Amino acid sequence: LTPAGDFLASCNTRRADDVVRMLDRAWAEWEELEPAQRSRAVAGDVRRFERLYPKDGLVLRVVSRDLQGATCAEPWHETAWNQDFAWFTAEEARSLVPTGDTIGATVEWPRALVDRLARLHLVDNVRGQTSPFARDALKAGTLTSTLTAIDGDLATLECEGTLRLSQEGSWSVGGFTDANAATPQSRSLDATLIGRATFDRSQGRFIEFRAVVVGTRTGGTQFNQRANDLDASTIGFAFDAVPDEPGFRVAPAHIWEYGWLK
Repeated sequence: LTPAGDFLASCNTRRADDVVRMLDRAWAEWEELEPAQRSRAVAGDVRRFERLYPKDGLVLRVVSRDLQGATCAEPWHETAWNQDFAWFTAEEARSLVPTGDTIGATVEWPRALVDRLARLHLVDNVRGQTSPFARDALKAGTLTSTLTAIDGDLATLECEGTLRLSQEGSWSVGGFTDANAATPQSRSLDATLIGRATFDRSQGRFIEFRAVVVGTRTGGTQFNQRANDLDASTIGFAFDAVPDEPGFRVAPAHIWEYGWLK
C-alpha cells in the first residue's frame, strides 16, 4: 500500500490518508476470510462482464489515436491515445474465414459483426470516454476476408473494407460544463480497414490478427474532450490479437451493446 499512499500524496490529495486507511481496513478484512469464503466471494460476483470472456474465440486489443489535423488545445492532446478490447466468440471468429482451399476465395463478414465492430469500437475515445454510435449510425459498410495462402493447417487471410457512420441528435460536448444544456450535434466517421490474419484450422482459431483502420472523424460527445475540435480530422485504430492472459481479459467498454448479457 505504500506506493498507493505515495501516489496519492504526490497528487496533493488531502484525502490520501483516509484512502490508505480504507485500503488497509479492506485488506485486513480480506485476510480474515477463510479460503472457501474468498472463493465464494470471487465466484459469486456474477455481475463482472469478464465472466463472458470468449476463451476459445478471438480477442483484439483496439488502440486509437489522432493522426493529423486535430486541434490540440492542450499539450497532452498531441500524444493522447486510448485502448479497448473487441471480443468475438469462436463461432463468430470462424465466420470470418472462407471455407475450402481455393486461393482467392472471399467471405463477407456478417452484417451484425460489422455493425458491432464499427459502432462500438471505431469510436472517438482518444482523449476520454465516449458513447457508442447509435444503432442506426452505420450507413454503409462491408468487410471481407480473402484467402491468400495455405500452409498445412494455417490459412492466411487479408481483410479489407470501408465503413461510414453518422449520427445526428441533441447532446452535450463540454463535459460537465454543459451537462444540462444539450444542443444539436452530429458525429461521423468515414474509414477504411486493411489487415492480415492467420487462422489455424486444426485448432479452429486465429493465431494472428492485425488490422488498421484510418478515417476522418467529425463531432464529439460529452466526455471525449472534443468541444474545441469538432471539425474533420484524421483518426486511426490498430487491432491486434492478444494472448489468453489475465492482463488482457478486460471486457469491451460497451459490452452491454453486444447482446451477450442474459
